[in-house]
Amino acid sequence: ASGALANSIWGLLAGRVLLGVAVGGTMTLATTIVGDRWHGAAQQRFMGLQAAAMAAGGVIFVTVGGWLADVSWRGPFLIYLSALVLVPLCLAFIPPYPAAPRPTAETAVTERFPWRVFAGIALLTFFAMTMFYLIPTRLPFLLVEIGVHSPSATGYAIAAMTVGSVTTSLAFVRIRRRLGPRTIFAIAFILMGCGYAMVGIAESYVPVVCGTTVAGLGLGLPFPNQMSWLMAQVPDGMRGRSAGFLTSASFGGHFVSPLLSGALKPILSTSEIFLLFAAALVVCAAFTATPRNLSR
Repeated sequence: ASGALANSIWGLLAGRVLLGVAVGGTMTLATTIVGDRWHGAAQQRFMGLQAAAMAAGGVIFVTVGGWLADVSWRGPFLIYLSALVLVPLCLAFIPPYPAAPRPTAETAVTERFPWRVFAGIALLTFFAMTMFYLIPTRLPFLLVEIGVHSPSATGYAIAAMTVGSVTTSLAFVRIRRRLGPRTIFAIAFILMGCGYAMVGIAESYVPVVCGTTVAGLGLGLPFPNQMSWLMAQVPDGMRGRSAGFLTSASFGGHFVSPLLSGALKPILSTSEIFLLFAAALVVCAAFTATPRNLSR
């Protein structure tokens, strides 16, 4: 919440760095707890609920943030204070972990981190998050270009994306029963690509909202898909490390996305950047959904 008081860009950046450390820790820990306490279909169901809860939080906080931004640009930072409400809940309801067993010579030999499997999942995660972060970083500029200047209108458009995300996240366990993780990634990329194309060709506010909603339907799938896929592939004692590495890949995409779109801005309009990202998503979907991968 320090942005509500910051008086310089350096103060804002320092607060965001601290926030990033905290978010990286909470996401890694949450995923590790889920991987340790649930398995198989139960784990997939919980991760779908987790992703839906994240998206539902986005609907609420992005909408409220838009309202507060209409009053002052500092207002949305105050929303972060709501995290303090969770402190007593965490202490009350998250049980302590039992003492970890000492590693033996046998586990040291047999439990090797599956780097090859991780690399493929991490690459897809990095790409998905790089594509996703175009919405929060460039959509406000696109709306201004088509004549929409209200911060709350921007909040509604982003919230529409998270509404779509809730829908597919809640359905994830049923989707996973019928489709393999690679196929789910391909479907997610196609939906995101279609949504971005709709945003890119939109000339008014309503088509933009329709496009972000379609993109959100795709965005609801990668998080539970990547986490459940990786947790099923790693040894029990390496879930924490795996969750940390995958969280790093995810936020690496967040970091690269505005740098990439910013580098494109001098040569492309905002609409053209959305169309370029849409094309990249469709190409990646085609590459992911090869006949060999569709059966897995």
